[in-house]
Amino acid sequence: MQGAGNDFVIIDNRHTRYSTIDLRKWCPLLCDRRFGVGADGLISIEADDEDPKSDFQMLYLNADGSDAGMCGNGGRCIARFANHLGLGAKLTFRVHDEYYQATVGEDNRVELLFPMSVNQPDLFSVNSEEVYSLRPGTEHAVCLVDEEELKSRISLTPRAKNIRGNKEHFPAGTNVNFISSKFENFAAELQIETYERGVEDFTYACGTGAIASAITAHHNSKYLQPDVKHPGRWRVNCAGGELEVSFSYDAERKTYSNISLKGPAEFVFSGEITL
Repeated sequence: MQGAGNDFVIIDNRHTRYSTIDLRKWCPLLCDRRFGVGADGLISIEADDEDPKSDFQMLYLNADGSDAGMCGNGGRCIARFANHLGLGAKLTFRVHDEYYQATVGEDNRVELLFPMSVNQPDLFSVNSEEVYSLRPGTEHAVCLVDEEELKSRISLTPRAKNIRGNKEHFPAGTNVNFISSKFENFAAELQIETYERGVEDFTYACGTGAIASAITAHHNSKYLQPDVKHPGRWRVNCAGGELEVSFSYDAERKTYSNISLKGPAEFVFSGEITL
């Protein structure tokens, strides 16, 4: 499945055919684009029979087999997959100890509600580069760059690797997002490039990266005119398509809540593979 070009191998594992150890071992092979199926990550839908609040559990592994925490586009894809399995159009699922709510629309677009509040971004320097840090479900760094710089992944790659591997600020590593610093050119709209931890490359989209980038843009957008029809709603343009991010901001507490991510979730193909 893919959501705005962010693609995943998704497995129905509700009857526990495969252990997490098995999935971690197979993940690099399955996600390999030459010798496997090819994907940015592996998602397993797991039974959650003992939790009445949850329709299922979501396990998301990076392409290298590491635990990715939450994945926004993956969450939307697994909701569409669960809907395809007959679990309904309004779903609640658990990732670790957090509960996410998803609504699958008739147009196959999925809206995903995030349960947590996010503090305004922290700002610090990594080798003289200003970096904003926040955690909308998983670790993210956001950097503001010139519009021309945003067009060159080749020039952004070493900068992304440097920030991703900075142990002082990111002991577990981080995803790295680049957005334009010229907010006055946008009407609640962003262009984004995301280097994902575990994939170790730029991807076509990143849902939690879109959220992190929209929050960082809001934090920096004192000259930005809000969309009066949809206050707090941002259009985030990724290489693979457009995502919608919305949130509420509490100026007194300096926190963001009621966070939602909306966008496409599409089936690419289904099949079997021998491991």
